[in-house]
Amino acid sequence: LVYGSESASNLRGRPIPEENALIGNATPDWTGSFSTGVTYKRLSARVLLDAKIGGDMFSATYLKGTVWGTFKNSLPGRESYYIHNYVYGEDQTLGELQGGILLSDAYTADGLRNTYYIHPNNWYLADRDLIQELSFFDASYVKLREVVLSYRFPETLLRGTFVRNASIGVFGRNLAILYRNTPRGLDPEASTNAGNGQGIEFGSLPPMGTFGVNLNVEF
Repeated sequence: LVYGSESASNLRGRPIPEENALIGNATPDWTGSFSTGVTYKRLSARVLLDAKIGGDMFSATYLKGTVWGTFKNSLPGRESYYIHNYVYGEDQTLGELQGGILLSDAYTADGLRNTYYIHPNNWYLADRDLIQELSFFDASYVKLREVVLSYRFPETLLRGTFVRNASIGVFGRNLAILYRNTPRGLDPEASTNAGNGQGIEFGSLPPMGTFGVNLNVEF
Protein backbone atom coordinates (compact mmCIF):
# COMPACT_ATOMS: atom_id res chain seq x y z
CA LEU A 1 0.00 0.00 0.00
CA VAL A 2 1.20 3.52 -0.80
CA TYR A 3 0.25 6.50 1.33
CA GLY A 4 0.53 10.17 0.35
CA SER A 5 -1.52 13.35 0.19
CA GLU A 6 -4.73 14.09 -1.68
CA SER A 7 -6.71 17.32 -1.76
CA ALA A 8 -9.91 19.31 -1.57
CA SER A 9 -10.22 22.99 -2.57
CA ASN A 10 -10.37 26.01 -0.32
CA LEU A 11 -12.48 29.11 -0.91
CA ARG A 12 -9.85 30.71 -3.15
CA GLY A 13 -9.30 27.80 -5.49
CA ARG A 14 -6.14 26.51 -3.79
CA PRO A 15 -6.07 22.80 -2.92
CA ILE A 16 -5.91 21.68 0.72
CA PRO A 17 -3.57 18.69 1.16
CA GLU A 18 -4.84 15.79 3.23
CA GLU A 19 -1.83 13.96 4.62
CA ASN A 20 -1.34 10.20 5.00
CA ALA A 21 -4.22 9.24 2.72
CA LEU A 22 -4.28 5.79 1.14
CA ILE A 23 -3.92 6.56 -2.57
CA GLY A 24 -2.35 3.50 -4.16
CA ASN A 25 -1.41 -0.15 -4.04
CA ALA A 26 1.79 -1.29 -5.72
CA THR A 27 0.77 -4.96 -5.86
CA PRO A 28 -0.29 -6.00 -9.39
CA ASP A 29 -3.41 -8.05 -10.08
CA TRP A 30 -1.33 -10.49 -12.10
CA THR A 31 1.91 -10.87 -14.01
CA GLY A 32 2.78 -13.20 -16.86
CA SER A 33 4.85 -13.94 -19.92
CA PHE A 34 4.09 -15.34 -23.35
CA SER A 35 6.68 -16.92 -25.60
CA THR A 36 6.26 -18.33 -29.08
CA GLY A 37 8.56 -19.47 -31.83
CA VAL A 38 8.54 -20.70 -35.38
CA THR A 39 11.07 -22.66 -37.44
CA TYR A 40 11.27 -22.88 -41.21
CA LYS A 41 13.99 -25.05 -42.64
CA ARG A 42 17.16 -23.58 -41.10
CA LEU A 43 15.66 -20.31 -39.96
CA SER A 44 13.99 -19.83 -36.59
CA ALA A 45 12.39 -16.94 -34.74
CA ARG A 46 11.28 -16.52 -31.13
CA VAL A 47 9.32 -13.74 -29.44
CA LEU A 48 8.87 -13.10 -25.71
CA LEU A 49 6.20 -10.79 -24.22
CA ASP A 50 6.04 -9.73 -20.56
CA ALA A 51 2.96 -8.27 -18.90
CA LYS A 52 1.99 -6.80 -15.55
CA ILE A 53 -1.61 -5.77 -15.08
CA GLY A 54 -2.67 -3.69 -12.10
CA GLY A 55 -0.66 -2.00 -9.40
CA ASP A 56 0.01 1.71 -8.88
CA MET A 57 3.20 3.75 -8.90
CA PHE A 58 4.14 7.15 -7.54
CA SER A 59 6.52 9.07 -9.80
CA ALA A 60 8.60 11.69 -8.03
CA THR A 61 10.24 12.38 -11.40
CA TYR A 62 6.87 13.43 -12.81
CA LEU A 63 6.10 15.45 -9.69
CA LYS A 64 9.39 17.37 -9.70
CA GLY A 65 9.39 17.84 -13.48
CA THR A 66 5.96 19.46 -13.19
CA VAL A 67 6.91 21.59 -10.15
CA TRP A 68 10.09 22.85 -11.83
CA GLY A 69 8.27 23.59 -15.09
CA THR A 70 10.37 21.30 -17.26
CA PHE A 71 7.53 18.98 -18.31
CA LYS A 72 4.98 19.74 -21.00
CA ASN A 73 2.09 19.28 -18.61
CA SER A 74 3.16 22.47 -16.77
CA LEU A 75 2.35 24.70 -19.78
CA PRO A 76 -1.44 25.13 -19.40
CA GLY A 77 -2.47 28.36 -17.67
CA ARG A 78 0.77 30.30 -18.07
CA GLU A 79 -0.14 32.41 -21.10
CA SER A 80 -3.75 33.07 -20.07
CA TYR A 81 -2.67 34.14 -16.59
CA TYR A 82 -0.26 36.79 -17.83
CA ILE A 83 -2.79 38.13 -20.34
CA HIS A 84 -5.56 38.46 -17.75
CA ASN A 85 -3.35 39.63 -14.88
CA TYR A 86 -0.82 41.94 -16.57
CA VAL A 87 -2.71 43.04 -19.68
CA TYR A 88 -6.29 43.17 -18.39
CA GLY A 89 -5.28 44.03 -14.82
CA GLU A 90 -7.49 41.42 -13.15
CA ASP A 91 -6.68 40.88 -9.47
CA GLN A 92 -6.50 37.32 -8.20
CA THR A 93 -6.96 38.30 -4.55
CA LEU A 94 -10.26 40.03 -5.35
CA GLY A 95 -11.61 37.06 -7.31
CA GLU A 96 -11.46 39.01 -10.60
CA LEU A 97 -8.95 36.76 -12.34
CA GLN A 98 -10.36 34.93 -15.39
CA GLY A 99 -7.17 33.32 -16.63
CA GLY A 100 -4.58 30.94 -15.25
CA ILE A 101 -5.34 27.62 -13.55
CA LEU A 102 -8.94 26.65 -12.84
CA LEU A 103 -9.44 23.43 -10.90
CA SER A 104 -12.91 22.87 -12.31
CA ASP A 105 -13.18 19.34 -10.96
CA ALA A 106 -12.39 20.48 -7.40
CA TYR A 107 -14.95 21.26 -4.72
CA THR A 108 -14.88 23.17 -1.49
CA ALA A 109 -15.49 21.51 1.86
CA ASP A 110 -19.10 22.77 1.53
CA GLY A 111 -19.55 20.81 -1.72
CA LEU A 112 -19.44 23.85 -4.04
CA ARG A 113 -17.62 23.58 -7.36
CA ASN A 114 -14.46 25.68 -7.49
CA THR A 115 -14.76 28.77 -9.73
CA TYR A 116 -11.55 30.64 -8.83
CA TYR A 117 -8.57 30.93 -11.14
CA ILE A 118 -5.14 30.88 -9.51
CA HIS A 119 -1.58 31.83 -10.43
CA PRO A 120 0.23 28.98 -12.28
CA ASN A 121 3.05 29.26 -9.73
CA ASN A 122 0.58 28.58 -6.91
CA TRP A 123 -0.46 25.40 -8.64
CA TYR A 124 2.69 24.00 -10.24
CA LEU A 125 5.36 25.25 -7.85
CA ALA A 126 3.57 25.09 -4.50
CA ASP A 127 0.38 23.06 -4.46
CA ARG A 128 1.32 20.14 -6.73
CA ASP A 129 4.47 19.57 -4.70
CA LEU A 130 2.24 18.83 -1.69
CA ILE A 131 -0.25 16.53 -3.43
CA GLN A 132 1.29 13.18 -4.36
CA GLU A 133 -2.09 11.93 -5.60
CA LEU A 134 -1.58 13.85 -8.86
CA SER A 135 1.60 11.93 -9.65
CA PHE A 136 0.14 8.44 -9.26
CA PHE A 137 -0.30 6.22 -12.30
CA ASP A 138 -1.48 2.76 -13.20
CA ALA A 139 1.74 0.76 -13.60
CA SER A 140 0.28 -1.86 -15.96
CA TYR A 141 2.33 -2.71 -19.03
CA VAL A 142 2.86 -5.15 -21.86
CA LYS A 143 6.42 -5.23 -23.18
CA LEU A 144 8.09 -6.77 -26.18
CA ARG A 145 10.86 -8.23 -24.06
CA GLU A 146 12.86 -10.19 -26.59
CA VAL A 147 13.07 -11.14 -30.26
CA VAL A 148 15.58 -13.72 -31.50
CA LEU A 149 16.30 -14.64 -35.13
CA SER A 150 18.75 -17.42 -35.90
CA TYR A 151 20.13 -19.48 -38.77
CA ARG A 152 21.52 -23.04 -38.49
CA PHE A 153 24.37 -23.85 -40.84
CA PRO A 154 23.87 -26.94 -43.05
CA GLU A 155 25.73 -30.13 -42.14
CA THR A 156 27.30 -30.27 -45.58
CA LEU A 157 29.10 -27.01 -44.88
CA LEU A 158 30.53 -28.42 -41.64
CA ARG A 159 31.48 -31.83 -43.07
CA GLY A 160 35.15 -32.60 -42.67
CA THR A 161 35.55 -30.17 -39.75
CA PHE A 162 35.58 -30.77 -36.01
CA VAL A 163 32.32 -28.79 -35.66
CA ARG A 164 29.14 -30.89 -35.36
CA ASN A 165 26.54 -28.09 -35.35
CA ALA A 166 26.71 -24.31 -35.62
CA SER A 167 24.22 -21.49 -35.73
CA ILE A 168 24.30 -17.72 -35.77
CA GLY A 169 21.62 -15.32 -34.67
CA VAL A 170 20.72 -11.79 -33.73
CA PHE A 171 18.65 -10.71 -30.74
CA GLY A 172 17.07 -7.64 -29.25
CA ARG A 173 15.85 -7.16 -25.67
CA ASN A 174 13.53 -4.51 -24.18
CA LEU A 175 12.47 -3.47 -27.66
CA ALA A 176 9.12 -1.76 -27.04
CA ILE A 177 6.37 -0.99 -24.55
CA LEU A 178 3.22 -2.14 -26.32
CA TYR A 179 0.80 -1.00 -23.64
CA ARG A 180 1.09 1.39 -20.70
CA ASN A 181 -0.81 4.07 -18.78
CA THR A 182 2.16 6.16 -17.66
CA PRO A 183 3.25 9.38 -19.43
CA ARG A 184 5.65 9.01 -22.32
CA GLY A 185 9.21 8.60 -21.09
CA LEU A 186 8.19 7.12 -17.75
CA ASP A 187 8.81 3.38 -17.61
CA PRO A 188 5.96 1.68 -15.68
CA GLU A 189 8.47 -0.96 -14.57
CA ALA A 190 10.77 1.65 -12.97
CA SER A 191 9.02 1.40 -9.59
CA THR A 192 9.75 -2.34 -9.28
CA ASN A 193 12.76 -3.15 -7.13
CA ALA A 194 14.03 -5.68 -4.62
CA GLY A 195 13.64 -3.45 -1.57
CA ASN A 196 10.78 -2.10 0.51
CA GLY A 197 10.12 0.93 -1.69
CA GLN A 198 7.75 -0.80 -4.08
CA GLY A 199 5.59 1.51 -6.17
CA ILE A 200 7.88 4.55 -5.80
CA GLU A 201 9.97 5.94 -8.68
CA PHE A 202 12.42 8.84 -8.60
CA GLY A 203 15.07 9.77 -11.14
CA SER A 204 14.93 6.50 -13.05
CA LEU A 205 16.52 6.26 -16.49
CA PRO A 206 14.43 5.36 -19.55
CA PRO A 207 14.39 1.63 -20.35
CA MET A 208 17.43 0.59 -22.35
CA GLY A 209 17.19 -1.77 -25.29
CA THR A 210 20.06 -4.10 -26.07
CA PHE A 211 21.06 -5.77 -29.32
CA GLY A 212 23.58 -8.48 -30.01
CA VAL A 213 24.80 -11.41 -32.06
CA ASN A 214 24.91 -15.05 -30.91
CA LEU A 215 27.25 -17.67 -32.32
CA ASN A 216 26.65 -21.23 -31.07
CA VAL A 217 29.11 -23.98 -31.92
CA GLU A 218 28.83 -27.63 -30.89
CA PHE A 219 31.90 -29.86 -31.11
